[in-house]
Order: sequence, then structure tokens, then C-alpha cells
Amino acid sequence: MKKISILKFSVIFILNILLSYSCANRSSEKPEIRIETNQFKLLPGQKDFILQSIQDGKKKEISIPRAWLIPPEEESAEEDHYVSSFNYSEQVTSFPLGDGQIGLHFSSYQTNDEGSVQAASGRDLFLIYDPDSSSVREALDPGLTKERIHNLGCFDAKFSHFLLSDINEDKLVDIGIFREEILCDRDREGIPESLPYYKFTAVQWYIFTKDLWEHDVNYNEHIPENYTELPLIGMKMSTIDFVAYQIWKSYIPSEWHRKNQEPVKFVPASRRKLIKENSRN
Repeated sequence: MKKISILKFSVIFILNILLSYSCANRSSEKPEIRIETNQFKLLPGQKDFILQSIQDGKKKEISIPRAWLIPPEEESAEEDHYVSSFNYSEQVTSFPLGDGQIGLHFSSYQTNDEGSVQAASGRDLFLIYDPDSSSVREALDPGLTKERIHNLGCFDAKFSHFLLSDINEDKLVDIGIFREEILCDRDREGIPESLPYYKFTAVQWYIFTKDLWEHDVNYNEHIPENYTELPLIGMKMSTIDFVAYQIWKSYIPSEWHRKNQEPVKFVPASRRKLIKENSRN
């Protein structure tokens, strides 16, 4: 009887250890951050913008100050540009922040493919929506995030991609930004001195507090195993992919010219899709 009791106790003990281990693993797994593209819309108003919320079949409209999306000084600085960076899409990407509030991603983009300039420009902006008070507030403004232009035989371009993850494990959603550029070195007269080259900045993370997102250098370069990438808004491909294909006839970063041979550790989902589609042709 003693042997049976000892065996029974051993089995129960081992099962409890395995169960605890399994539960610990499940609790450490970060849940997927679900994004929505149909819950909100950005509409032009007579003076300001209108954020239209659609919940349970009911529409609610909230005013957003125009200056949040189109700062007057920056608008004036663009008067002589080929395109406007303030051509905002109606589509709004939303995502839960983990505390009952909702993050909102707005994006603008405009192109002018006539002539040799091939100009394009756009911005991204993040606001926070509080369902309890039906209010919005400013949270993160990365500024001019999309650009391309062809000048004197050489292309320049830049683009920013956005990742969502709980990078500091406080159960709140943080934003990672992957910035990349295609550049031309030019002399004093603006003449290209060499072939264009690709350059990127390692992912930088902006940590969410109760009010906004702030850059935390402690998480630079870190790409978590689990993250959600925000989709492109109002465009089929990034300005980098457009220009890279014009120059190198490829969407594969390892085939683009780089001054240093540092491996590209992050390839955006939109680029992976382009590579896959191009490989079929």
C-alpha cells in the first residue's frame, strides 16, 4: 500500500509541475493585437476634421482640430512643393491599447507621376480615442514619413513602417518604427556624386503610457517574436519599394546597393508580398 501511495503521490506531483509549466507558458505568450479598418473613418468638415465611429450599427461623430493633422506652419512651408503631404485617407486603422482605450492610425499620401520628378509625399499620425468620454487626444506625430523625388538623374526616397507589440511587457501596446531611405550623395551644386544607396535605421520603440507614446532608447533594435504590423493606407507599395524597383529591378533588399553590408534584419510584410508576387512572374 505504501508503494502505491508513494507512486500515486509522485504521479500527482509530476502532473502538477507539468500543469504549472504549461500555464506559465500560456500566460507568457503575448496575445495577438487585433487591428480594425472599418470601425472609424476620417471625414472632412467645414472647419475641422470629423472622426466617424461606427459601433453596434450606430454612427457617432467627433471633431478633430485641423491643426492636429495639418499644422499651419508646415502647410505654409509646402506651398511650392510638387505634392501635398496632407492628403489624408478616409481609412483609419484602429487597435486596442490594453486599458480600454483605442489607438488610431491616420495616414496621408499624394503622388505626381507626370514628368521626370516622380514626386510623392505623405505623413502618419497617431491619436487615442477614449470610448468612455467619446474624446480623442494627440499621442504620437512621426511627421513626414513618406517621400520620393527624382532630381538630376537620381532618386531620393524615405518611408516608415509601424509595428505594434507590448515591448516592455506592461500589458499596454507600444509602437515600433522602422525607418528606411534611398539616398544620393550630392556635391554643392546638387549634382549626384555616386549611385543611390539604401539605408535603414534599426527599429525604434515608443512606449505607451496613459497619455501618449514616448521613445525609449532601451528598446532600440529589438524585434520581438510576436508583433502586429500596421498595413499600408492608400497605397499599393512603399516609396522605397517603388524607387528600389526603378533602380535595381528588384524588391529584395539584399540586391540593393548599400554602403555597408550590414544585413537587413527586418523586411516589412508589404515587401514580402511584393517579393512573393514578383517571383511568380
